[in-house]
Amino acid sequence: MNSSIAKIGDTLKTIRETTGAMDNFKNEWDKVLKKVTDNLASKIGPIHMRAPRPDEFDMTPEITDLDTITDEIAKMEHIVVLTGAGISVASNLPSFRGEGGFWTTRDKQEKVKASEFLTYTNFISYPEEIWHWHHELRKTVAMNNPNISHTCLADFQVFCEKSNRKFTMITQNIDGYHIEAYVKANKAIEQGLDKTFVTTSKDVEERKLSDLPQKQANGLEVVGNSYSKADDYEEKKLSDIERPSSSDFNKKYSICKEVYEIHGDINYMRCANNCSNKFFPAPEIGCSPDFVPKCPNCSSIARPHTLFFDENYLEAFYRSNSLLDEIQTMDCLIVIGTALETNLAANIVAQAITNKKLIIEINIDPVIKYGNVKYLLGQAEQIVPNLCELILAKFQTN
Repeated sequence: MNSSIAKIGDTLKTIRETTGAMDNFKNEWDKVLKKVTDNLASKIGPIHMRAPRPDEFDMTPEITDLDTITDEIAKMEHIVVLTGAGISVASNLPSFRGEGGFWTTRDKQEKVKASEFLTYTNFISYPEEIWHWHHELRKTVAMNNPNISHTCLADFQVFCEKSNRKFTMITQNIDGYHIEAYVKANKAIEQGLDKTFVTTSKDVEERKLSDLPQKQANGLEVVGNSYSKADDYEEKKLSDIERPSSSDFNKKYSICKEVYEIHGDINYMRCANNCSNKFFPAPEIGCSPDFVPKCPNCSSIARPHTLFFDENYLEAFYRSNSLLDEIQTMDCLIVIGTALETNLAANIVAQAITNKKLIIEINIDPVIKYGNVKYLLGQAEQIVPNLCELILAKFQTN
């Protein structure tokens, strides 16, 4: 009997020792995982980011006006602009969230959130469905144009580059409109147009009317300053749109190094098996809705060059490391039309808040609640053109 009790005691002791060893192992493993996570966070922007606390700042956001904020921006040496879906609403593009953030699956005829549907897991299982979504969005992108906000920001950026001021353009949008506007702005300079980059208020008003796509009762679609039959938009090809040439596709794994498209660009694709870091033009607009393209490099399945909702930022495709390095010197951050619901965008704003940099938020409903923040309330197409005009005029008189 005593020997049995002794054995039971030894067994319990062994269990306790084993449990203790396992707890110690778990604690050490958690420490290792935290180090790995922190390391990854610093590279992909980040997984878990400690948001600045309101009590760390003695500044609270305030509503401002164009004249006041222009004087402040004109003093800055490095301006960073971060845009979201709100800037493309005037181009008739839906957002990923809100009422427009849904996609109806053809098989089940039910609405699902884009954030739940557009995942790499679903792409592997249902490549035709994911590509169908991208084909449809590309039609919408092609039948519309960059609006006046894209155009004025591109003029602003080119002016800064030509006058040796530092300007960083960042967008969460995948429509490619910032690149298209930037290419056109540079082309205008090469042709000797808009050398001063400053327009009159009357010009801005005229551009607002002509650049914003509007549905017409006669079945015509306003696309910039030209008209095209809405029913004929499928005939537009990628070659009809001004974008970087094919030789520029893969300059340091960027489609256009002057614009950080941190969520990719719907007009391009790449190998789903990552046989290389090369980008290729997406299939022609008007292809079969179920068409799944092949990688031109290895003939395996190709994927859209867009960041799926269950993926992390990678330097090789989204230049996340390069971006975080570049914004270390920012003096001013202009945030336009975003809810800041993605990690890298939130990280950019958090850096500006922590470093007490000037932040200008252009939004209908502002989301940045503390820091050195100035609000310009309203739609992007109502505010951005006038803001850019005033800043450029101030730059040229300084």
